[in-house]
Amino acid sequence: MCFNSLTSSVTTDSDHHFVGNPNVTAGDVAPSWSNVTLFVPEPSSGDKRVGFLPPNDGTGNATTHTSGFAFYGSTAMLYGDDGSIATSFSGMQSQKNGIYELFWNDTEGTTPLTLRRQAPSNKPSNITSEAR
Repeated sequence: MCFNSLTSSVTTDSDHHFVGNPNVTAGDVAPSWSNVTLFVPEPSSGDKRVGFLPPNDGTGNATTHTSGFAFYGSTAMLYGDDGSIATSFSGMQSQKNGIYELFWNDTEGTTPLTLRRQAPSNKPSNITSEAR
């Protein structure tokens, strides 16, 4: 899915899905997406990329996991069916400076990341206006 609005919000619905929506006040262009559901790959999946499913496919399939998400304070986590808690997000820098591809439970060539719903108190000095 291509996001034409880099500023968005994520909420948790009653089924513990993370649902993403664009910040429509961020620009004059109407976004082409809304009400998308975050997914992480199941352990059996060979593809470790994290992504969003369109509104009409919010439950995914046998290779994706879409429910059990929650925030502990401001930190995103996933509750497993067995009661475990995981925060196994990682990222790999893409071809664009400051933009990362998001992965789940993948340590090969990736950097561990923490997803938070609160912005950092200080803007990192290495982030350019193009990356925001």
